[in-house]
Amino acid sequence: MKDWKKDLSDFFKELEEVEKKKQDKKKKIEKEKSEVVPSFYFLKVIPVFKELKTELEKHGREVVLYPEEAEEAIDFETASISVAFKGKEEYSYAMRVEISQDRVSPCPYIYCKKYSVKSSIKDGSRISDISKEDIVQDFLGRYKLCLSGKI
Repeated sequence: MKDWKKDLSDFFKELEEVEKKKQDKKKKIEKEKSEVVPSFYFLKVIPVFKELKTELEKHGREVVLYPEEAEEAIDFETASISVAFKGKEEYSYAMRVEISQDRVSPCPYIYCKKYSVKSSIKDGSRISDISKEDIVQDFLGRYKLCLSGKI
């Protein structure tokens, strides 16, 4: 007969290892949430939105940012840019961060002509994989589709 005591002991060791891996992953996600998420907003999203605002205003658009300044956003989960033309909102883009068991991902929400769409910049991407250029390209690509009536 097999050594059932050793078998039982090995089984519990495996369970402990699985639990430890879960806890390590959870700690990593919490660290990312507390460190990477704020820098994502402060160093990428808000500066990009400010640049977009400047350029869009050159074309007669009224643009509202939230938060207007990174310093105002001590504890926020969303940054957004809304674009209006001749007093009528034409487009809104909000960047949120979604936290799952294994990643912290950027998740844009788009509002266009009474339609609201949840999206992703790059499928399966982490916020650390997203550049300022990725955000600009995503915003502009969807903005152009919105204005041309394709979404």
